[in-house]
Amino acid sequence: MTPKDHFWLGATITNSSDTGVYLNYLNQAKSSLLVKNFYADPTHISRFDLFWSLGGQFGKLGLSPIQNHELLRIITTIILGFAIFSSAKSVTKTEQDARIASWLMISGISTGWMYSVFMSVFNLWQVDSLVPSDLSNEFAVAPMLLGGAHMILSFALLLLGTRWIWQTIINNEPIKKYRWFIIAFHVGFHPYYIPIYGLISLFALASTKFRELKKFFLLNASLLPSAIYEFYLIFTDSKFRNHHLVVNNLPLDPIWMYLIMLLPFIFAYIWILWNKSSTRHIQHPSWIYSWLASAIICIISPLPWNRKFTQALLPALILLTLPFWLTIYHRLKPKMDLILKTSLILLLFFPFIHISQSQFALASDPAWNKYFYANNAIKNAWKKLNKTPKNSLIICTDLYNCLWTPSFTERYIWIGHNHETPDFINRFHKYQTWRKTDNFTLFNDFLTENKITHVIADKESYSRLFSDDWQMDYQENQISVWSRKN
Repeated sequence: MTPKDHFWLGATITNSSDTGVYLNYLNQAKSSLLVKNFYADPTHISRFDLFWSLGGQFGKLGLSPIQNHELLRIITTIILGFAIFSSAKSVTKTEQDARIASWLMISGISTGWMYSVFMSVFNLWQVDSLVPSDLSNEFAVAPMLLGGAHMILSFALLLLGTRWIWQTIINNEPIKKYRWFIIAFHVGFHPYYIPIYGLISLFALASTKFRELKKFFLLNASLLPSAIYEFYLIFTDSKFRNHHLVVNNLPLDPIWMYLIMLLPFIFAYIWILWNKSSTRHIQHPSWIYSWLASAIICIISPLPWNRKFTQALLPALILLTLPFWLTIYHRLKPKMDLILKTSLILLLFFPFIHISQSQFALASDPAWNKYFYANNAIKNAWKKLNKTPKNSLIICTDLYNCLWTPSFTERYIWIGHNHETPDFINRFHKYQTWRKTDNFTLFNDFLTENKITHVIADKESYSRLFSDDWQMDYQENQISVWSRKN
């Protein structure tokens, strides 16, 4: 599907712009375990990222960042498969029911896709239209499989970790070292979930009437290394602090959207309450109640990343309402013919079909090309810039080229990713004024004031705006690379 004279940037429909950040980290990790934010500036602290710093080591085998990321996505998807089946087995009584539960956890059963179809049929989509969480973020499995590798792994580990903490404290199980380390690893690259784990362990402790204090403290000790390191970064680097506590705002969808998505679960849970005997198909899933309560407390807390606390909740709701779905399955199974089975399979996998169809539609539409592809001339320009001094500060006359420049050059960009770039909104207004001006003085004053050392221009008309302090280093088609003379 890649257009002629273009190449794929590595982006998919889920978190497209974030892929540039991931590839940037993977590119850096080939030569250093410490990664930098090339969307900021050299004063921004270098840090060790438990996922990207280690995952980037595959690059030493000769893999490109895109190949590296795709390999990590395959590995983490396999881990997710095991996590889903393990979670399903923990609440079911037979192997067959565990498989059915796993299938349902993967498909989701939510109805956000109906809203999406309605919007498409009536041509109501706008650039800023809401996309239901079960089709767009970590709430459900389907969109995660097209997202970042670290998000797939985080999804899997949260499914495992929430249950392990509860079982270890409640069931008087010994603390297994591998569980301790996996939970520590999870919060090491996604510290968002420290509050979730902490609250679940507190609920579990309260359920034992505070008899298991030793296990409570030992399990929470696995959260400490990540918490200490994050606090160190927050207090040491003001840009990091601002990014994670202010800019990285991930709000929830509005309540009405969740009501649309969760209607099947509301009905299923009412049915379960009405039919007390329905729970004969499953074992008591008390750890899920604890997880949901912890997630709700975190969601209503004054933290900016509320949406993160919804991660993997759709599979959790499947397990919570499993008696209803298994009852339907066992009643229908003797009566199902091939046509009914095929219809059910298509219905349950509609989120995947819908997301895939959307991916193909967008990626093949020239109007959306910039999100997925770049011109080969840009790639050649990035290769030139990859040989410039490490402290080079680049700007492009196209914002999407800015976004991907650090991924392919390992050089600083003045503006790029809307979360990673400090003071993005203010910079964006200045940037728009600069790239649209035909005033010689304004154009060059901007470059001088912001200490820009290199420019990638995408139109011939920019050539007449550069002062004698600049020289053209490369040109192909409409793309030119300019550097400030020493």
